[in-house]
Amino acid sequence: MKSFFTLSVPRNARPQRGLTLIELMVAMLLGLLLAGAALSTFLASTQLARSMRGAATVSDGGQSFTSYIAQQIRAAGHVDLMEKDGQWSVLASSDGQLGAPSAGDGSLLSLDSSATYPGLFSIKGCSGTFKNEAKLLDFTCDADNTKSSLSVAYQVLSSPEGWVAPSLTDTFSDSRGFQTDCGGNPTRKDNAAASPAGDVVINRYYLDADNRRLMCRGNGDPTKPVQVAADIEQFQVLYAASQATDNASSAVSQFVPASTIEAMINGWASVVAVQVCVLSVGEPGSLAAGSTSANVFNVDCAGNPASVSDGRIRRAHRTTINLRSSTRSATVMP
Repeated sequence: MKSFFTLSVPRNARPQRGLTLIELMVAMLLGLLLAGAALSTFLASTQLARSMRGAATVSDGGQSFTSYIAQQIRAAGHVDLMEKDGQWSVLASSDGQLGAPSAGDGSLLSLDSSATYPGLFSIKGCSGTFKNEAKLLDFTCDADNTKSSLSVAYQVLSSPEGWVAPSLTDTFSDSRGFQTDCGGNPTRKDNAAASPAGDVVINRYYLDADNRRLMCRGNGDPTKPVQVAADIEQFQVLYAASQATDNASSAVSQFVPASTIEAMINGWASVVAVQVCVLSVGEPGSLAAGSTSANVFNVDCAGNPASVSDGRIRRAHRTTINLRSSTRSATVMP
């Protein structure tokens, strides 16, 4: 039987076929090259962002703390001359003082508050830690030259009866005031946790190396240390003392650790400047792979290359503070 349907094929038609193995491999290779380039760009951008974030973290954190501690140190030894009992008798007695102070650093603050705060130092440090950290009037040190601890004391506002504005005496009692310690706790006698309680703020700073934290104990509640800065690996405090020279003038030669000041005769009474350095550290991976340790972001407080084995960026922040309320009395230096 003859079919009514016929299949006609053009003479120039070619049979259909797929990609050859070589063409497929070339296409895959090109795709992998493009994917690799995109991944490399992404990883580089991610590392750059991590490094920039780490650099910002170590810069902001270190600068914030050095600014804060500078304010604390400048306040060391401050006395409120508007106190109701007045300070002029203390000024007169300190002006004529001879010999080393019998207790504390012989500063005006130490002399004025000797009954309430016996043996008080306006500023005192340890090359190590304070032996009894929670007893803020015990300035005995445990020697450890790899650490630094710092204690500062100052008076913010004394008894309101001495304030110039007469209306304030009806508003505030002399057991309360605006001053608080580094933990935000009031230091006056209405706070049962304050020890010692009164008009003077005492803050003690030290490094919790295990947790990379700078801590503080204040006399508003010395049993509860508070964190004042995070991601800190080193805390170094050095001091400059003004010593008498042969021509009866004074001179500052160098910044030295607390142990050197302690060994001087009347050393803490002669401190005129303080240098603080903290080494702040960034997040893991914030240092680009292959980076060397000899750069501005990885030099510690001693000027040595900091460890980079953990991939963290580091930066040392240093500030020098001249004491405004001098801790020195009018003691004649030997």
